[in-house]
Amino acid sequence: MKENKATSLSVRSLILIVVSLCLFYLLKTTWLKWGNIIIDTSREYWVPLQLLNGKVLYKDIFYNYGPLAPYILAGYYSLFGIKTFTLALCGITTLIFMLLGIYKTARIFLEEISSTITTLSFLFVCAFGFYCTSGIFNFIIPYSFASIFFSTLTIWSSYYFLKFILDKKYSDLIRWCLILYTTFICRFDLTTPVWIAFLISGMLLVAKTKINKPLITITLFIPAIAAFFSYYVFLYATSSFEGFNESIITAIKQNIGDPHSIYWSGINNISLNILAAAISLLIQVSVVFVLLYLIKRLKDSTSNISETFLASLTILASVTAYLCTKNILSTDMQFRSIIIILAGNILIAIISILKNKSIPENIASLGLSAVALACVSRIFLAITPHQYGFYLMPAALIAYYIFYLKTIPLLFQRLSGSSSIEPQPAITTFFVLLTLQAWSMSSNLYNTKNIQFETSRGIIMESANIEAALVAQLLIDIDKNTAPTDSLLVMPEGVSVNFFTKRNNPTKYYTFLPPDIRTVGEEKIINAIDSAKVKYIAVIYRNTLEYGFGQFGTGYALKIADWIKNHYEPLKQYGAGPFDPQYPGAIIYKLKGSD
Repeated sequence: MKENKATSLSVRSLILIVVSLCLFYLLKTTWLKWGNIIIDTSREYWVPLQLLNGKVLYKDIFYNYGPLAPYILAGYYSLFGIKTFTLALCGITTLIFMLLGIYKTARIFLEEISSTITTLSFLFVCAFGFYCTSGIFNFIIPYSFASIFFSTLTIWSSYYFLKFILDKKYSDLIRWCLILYTTFICRFDLTTPVWIAFLISGMLLVAKTKINKPLITITLFIPAIAAFFSYYVFLYATSSFEGFNESIITAIKQNIGDPHSIYWSGINNISLNILAAAISLLIQVSVVFVLLYLIKRLKDSTSNISETFLASLTILASVTAYLCTKNILSTDMQFRSIIIILAGNILIAIISILKNKSIPENIASLGLSAVALACVSRIFLAITPHQYGFYLMPAALIAYYIFYLKTIPLLFQRLSGSSSIEPQPAITTFFVLLTLQAWSMSSNLYNTKNIQFETSRGIIMESANIEAALVAQLLIDIDKNTAPTDSLLVMPEGVSVNFFTKRNNPTKYYTFLPPDIRTVGEEKIINAIDSAKVKYIAVIYRNTLEYGFGQFGTGYALKIADWIKNHYEPLKQYGAGPFDPQYPGAIIYKLKGSD
């Protein structure tokens, strides 16, 4: 027994060292290259700073998520200073908690090596993923800290919920309750379906096992009820009901049926995406079965073959399998099979529960799959780490590796009648190679961020493109040619210009993309600018084809653009100006009659 404990401790120590080294490598390789100087990241810089300046969330600041993230970031600013590195520090801290949560949750179902593979896959594929030029979908400085907080808290709430299902310790359910309550405060829109998934699993446990049914049932409802009252108290105390309705409720309503959301959910082409999921599943299951079959044949045909030689042969076979499938199993295809895996897990678990087979284990399987499905509901027919998948996938990623590293090998053993197969080196090699392939794609994009901009609030690394050069020049000119007390509004996006130049935006609005215009309305935005008597307005190029619109002022927001031209005078134009769809540019306007 002592030897087993010592061995287990040494394995865990090795795992900690490996994961830590990988994290260090990724941080060093990507240092200061996270986020984007204009797109989305701007909000994460700006909103917590406004809270420190005494403004009230929702009432004075337009914000699309729950209140927890900006207040945590404001706390980080207070402790570590108002600079870009402070946000990165918060992201690194969050990521460490996430890695630990993924490993511990995976360990409920998998042994140590497979749990480590799951954790490293998340680290390389999701946490540091870089699959589009904006670079805003990562865990260090992401497009939304509220989203990565939600993802991390969801994993930890899943861990304690699964522990409760299996061990029946009420203390684990209390921990689940507290963590899920906090998750609601981050993003109640995404947490609601997750809570429903927990609720269903919990009610099944109540119905099928001998536990304190009233106490457990009441506890299952506490996170949602407590979150509702917390929101109410916060909004009442800050008189922010109207702002909350505008920032979140109206935005959610507007998002329903939005072409942008439909595209990322995959329901724009249901048949094609279902086919992609089926192909992804078929290829990966086939590879695993072939590798397992090869191992069995080698062991059966050569009784005195050494384990080392066998491992070498099967790893060679894994590399061959990877080379044959890598062009198909790109990051866009590899994880498509998750939707079938989750649906299959839920169906099998329900059938087993109805037949009273291994009740706690099957409810745990159902719980994990149901939560994972609730998380990926926004991308359920197009599950990839691209875009929003980087924070929606973690629970589903655990289910993915349980399926390929445990379920399929067990199924093969049953079908072949063999119980002596050790599939780990072969199968894990295949999936590690797929992970490295994904990282190779991200690494190539990180390498394009090779231009360094120094500001009073931190260093930014950006790609050598016209847009970055434009913003860099804009920062210099605003700093030189305006007073620190002058007000500045940047449109349609780019409140980072305010952050880095320390120029105040006196309005509650700071992004003017098509969804924002649709949610707030042009008249209300115009009135806000007029009432605040904003002295300078910078209109910069921002491609909005992702929303199905042309440029700001020509493809949408026509009333706002006309109003600006009538009330402001152009001071300086950069390039072709911001209204040209092909050549990035900008214009700085000054309020007419202002000194």
